[in-house]
Amino acid sequence: MRKRNGDNGDSNPPPPKPVVIPPDIVFQIGVCLDKDTESKLTQSLQQKLASATVTDQGSGQTVKPFPNPVVLPLCIKGSERIGIWRQAPGTPSIMQKALEQVDLLGGQGGPVFALFVSQPFLDFVARQVFSVMPKRLDQNGPNPNGDITLSDMFVTTEGPSNVITHIKGSVSRPFHNIGFEHTVTDKLGNTNDGRLKADSSQDTSSDGGDIAADILLGILSGGLGGFPFGFAALVMELDYLVRQAFGGSSGGQSGIGAGIIGLAPRTFFRSQAPKLITFNYDQPSADGSGVLATGSPTFRDPKPAVVISPDTASVLVDKRPTTVTIPFGFTTQDVSSPVKIVWGSSDGNVLSQLDPDQSALLRFSIGPKEPLDAITRHVSVAVTDDVGNFAMADQNVAIVIDFKDKPIHKPGGTNSKLVGVND
Repeated sequence: MRKRNGDNGDSNPPPPKPVVIPPDIVFQIGVCLDKDTESKLTQSLQQKLASATVTDQGSGQTVKPFPNPVVLPLCIKGSERIGIWRQAPGTPSIMQKALEQVDLLGGQGGPVFALFVSQPFLDFVARQVFSVMPKRLDQNGPNPNGDITLSDMFVTTEGPSNVITHIKGSVSRPFHNIGFEHTVTDKLGNTNDGRLKADSSQDTSSDGGDIAADILLGILSGGLGGFPFGFAALVMELDYLVRQAFGGSSGGQSGIGAGIIGLAPRTFFRSQAPKLITFNYDQPSADGSGVLATGSPTFRDPKPAVVISPDTASVLVDKRPTTVTIPFGFTTQDVSSPVKIVWGSSDGNVLSQLDPDQSALLRFSIGPKEPLDAITRHVSVAVTDDVGNFAMADQNVAIVIDFKDKPIHKPGGTNSKLVGVND
């Protein structure tokens, strides 16, 4: 006899199985990381992803690609898998199960790595940006009364290594609207030194009947000014919108695919020796699920170095100064994210230190009889990064002071005493 709902027995439905959501981004390397490195990696990545923003220049509004990022590094079957979700997909056990189901290396260990960026994540970012983009514009830019209306923006991925940003919309005409689709194709590749690159191209298409109707309308109204020039302006404006949203690439125009380069790690520091890992990428590939980039890492101990810039500073004045204030910055080699930056000078004063910009303002006194074309002053900077690397630069900077009405002769250059080499 069948038991009714509420009776004890097998008729009670089983609890629903938890939904396992795959990571938006997966990075896998053929060796496992130590627990200390895993902890530092999780904290560093979550902070960086949480603060990441994409700003639409047309509206000035920003969106967060990672609203509430979750980073989970796990050693599974002898390789490190690092899963990144734009927001928490469930409990830690569900996320672990999701990572266990993703093996980019196919069981291969050793000096290999792989990066996968999913198509749904790229599409999510595009739609987030589209949500704050101006939807009405004309050939000069955003205009609430413009004749161009944008209706959708989305991303697809396809072979051999293409990431395509699509924008759909229409152009208003007296008797009809012209529907169009503008695409920016980022073809991903690799450089000779193992970095990722993107070569971008763009195309705009429209329904043939709409084009014929618009040309006919132009003829009837006394010329072809309506469609050909207006459509060309539309293409330029759409390129501008995409370029402003996602940054520049080959030819100054790119879609969201070029942003994958920013997601691809080039170097990584771990706690055990050799501490520095450099990732050398092979030719990436793509299909409908996303983009896959693989390659071979190299391991070595870092040689931290920092270089101060400029090594020669020019100052333009109206009259002989008693002091000059000069901004300085630096570049690094084999240094992770700086957590402590200390500027100094034996014959000047540090006025301000802007850690986020890795720059500082220093003020130096100028003697009343000091030759203005032969001034040198001491500058130093010490940098400590988030994995304990330390580098210091200690150099004499040449200062050339010019009068606005009578520029003096500038020296050809100066030799700097540097600890390290340029990055």
